[in-house]
Amino acid sequence: MLNLRAMQLRHEYAFTVTIPEPFDFPLTVSKPAGWPWSTRKEIFDDGTLWTGVRVGDIPSGLVMAAHKNRVRVRAFTAALLAKEAKCDLRDIVRAGLGADEDLAGFYAFAQDARYWEKRSPTTPA
Repeated sequence: MLNLRAMQLRHEYAFTVTIPEPFDFPLTVSKPAGWPWSTRKEIFDDGTLWTGVRVGDIPSGLVMAAHKNRVRVRAFTAALLAKEAKCDLRDIVRAGLGADEDLAGFYAFAQDARYWEKRSPTTPA
């Protein structure tokens, strides 16, 4: 397991990711079922996610917060990220936040109370 506290994360890279509407940052990263967005030790508190990912072989500590559908990301690394690694990190974050998913379709499905009312716990999907 990766222990970010023991590492000297001296380099910072910041960027903003815009996710297509509708987008709900807390709903996306604070999993009510208990699974994490990225790592088991991550913390989601007061609208900010503290987590980590690996970009190639470089561990990166992430701090993410959102205003509407714009997510501000700060990455802290032990080594400078090359241009390609920065692009990879952006892709990892975008994919993890569902930037390429059909969020409108998912939310419409999730809010369809008639579907959930007709189902019993033993009815297969």
